[in-house]
Amino acid sequence: MINIKNAFDCCGCESCVQVCPANCITMISDEEGFSYPKVLQNECVDCKACEKVCPMLGQETIRQVKNAYSAYSKDNKTVRRSTSGGIFQIFATYFISQHGVVFGAKFEKFWQVIMDEASTQKEAEAFNASKYVQASVGSVYRAVKTYLREGRKVLFTGTPCQVAGLNKYLYKEYENLLTVEVACDGVPSPKVWNRYLLEKTNGHINRITDVKFRYKPDGWKGYRLMVEVDGKQLSVPRNEDPYIQGFINGLTTRPSCVDCRFRNGKSHADITLADFWGVERLQPEMDNKYGVSLVIVRTEKGAKFFPNQHVNYKEVSLSQAIQYNDGLREHHHCHYNRERFFKELDRTEDFTRLVHAMLAPTFCERIQTLPLKMREFAARVYHKIR
Repeated sequence: MINIKNAFDCCGCESCVQVCPANCITMISDEEGFSYPKVLQNECVDCKACEKVCPMLGQETIRQVKNAYSAYSKDNKTVRRSTSGGIFQIFATYFISQHGVVFGAKFEKFWQVIMDEASTQKEAEAFNASKYVQASVGSVYRAVKTYLREGRKVLFTGTPCQVAGLNKYLYKEYENLLTVEVACDGVPSPKVWNRYLLEKTNGHINRITDVKFRYKPDGWKGYRLMVEVDGKQLSVPRNEDPYIQGFINGLTTRPSCVDCRFRNGKSHADITLADFWGVERLQPEMDNKYGVSLVIVRTEKGAKFFPNQHVNYKEVSLSQAIQYNDGLREHHHCHYNRERFFKELDRTEDFTRLVHAMLAPTFCERIQTLPLKMREFAARVYHKIR
């Protein structure tokens, strides 16, 4: 049976919960707000199905890349409401036109994130744009398998670990399934997200009317996290936003993200979607104010869907492109104050102040930002004092 003794050994994909024939596994949140499987031992039949589908047990091999492209939708409206180039919407539109089903992440009633299904264009729009919170997977793997067995076409989008969990759960390849992973730089805690929203709305989360993690009125490279309360948009530059700063500095992400086992093609998705950071250096002619995607095609199946007539695209060297995209590298960094942050989270009422305090540079870090001569002088003074 699944027995998580170390938080680093669970990515929270929930495949073990969905495969259990005795329904004796549930996901329980820990003090950091991340969910882990708990087995009711007196009901467990010891079939070991949960161990067989766990993507964390065993190491996947890297799937070779077929092609990589810079790309964005020819529809400017699609690009503007997407995180970067609007490629997901093109895939979703095709599958729905074929009477297929699309799976992705969306906000639920109180603005936490869940995985869900969509069979109409309107429903699929809820999956647009990035959501920097770990999503609850629920029972979507079971639903995916049901639709595949019925012969319906299925598009599944998620983080690399969610795609890996689905692949393990299904046991075999399905020709009518396309898996698309989003390049991921770690998943923040739902608890931290809730604390941020409580502070942002003065305790009135129910008055939120919209949330955009990548609000880009001035373009995608200067995006903001925007929370709309009673129709009023609240946002600050991302270098001032405590939630975004906690996330990108590795202060609030899941322990298993520190040594992610599913990056760099190890989840075996058909296609990987990422922001094409650095496009202005590598392919300035493809630079688009409102977003450019990096599309990595990994399988023959993926090549059937991309590129297509709905996108502007150009082939690119993946080895060059990934140097600007942290979400495609092997490891995610963890902030040295991460453990301290979570211990203090329940003790403080000022979320913003806590994040700023945890991320404040140390004396040595501040010294490193000084000009060389000043650093040398400071070092001499320091050693003289010692």
